Amino acid sequence: RSNRCLPVLLAPWEDGRPVVEESTYALTKDLSDRGMALVLHQPVKSVHVVVGLWLESPRFALAEVRQNTPLGGGFWQLGLELIELVDVAESPQLESLVPLAGWLAPRVKPCAV
Repeated sequence: RSNRCLPVLLAPWEDGRPVVEESTYALTKDLSDRGMALVLHQPVKSVHVVVGLWLESPRFALAEVRQNTPLGGGFWQLGLELIELVDVAESPQLESLVPLAGWLAPRVKPCAV
């Protein structure tokens, strides 16, 4: 596992589609080739989730929740096992998440002097 802190979009995955109304943002705590740990402000009730990252464009992966642990202070750690990468072009049900994933894109604001 590699310690990396990246913003992600997280949505429950039910009946072959994301539950957009229950989506949220989280931060990665660490990443591996088969999973990741996220830190977020609420527990997740779903067994399967879709995770969105911004890697020059939105990228999505389906994952299974393996750990849902309170950290204290109102934060939770979510351990995920990645199941498969999903391309928006091949899975149109993910299109509803693309505008939300757009907020993950880096934005540089010039400093006022």
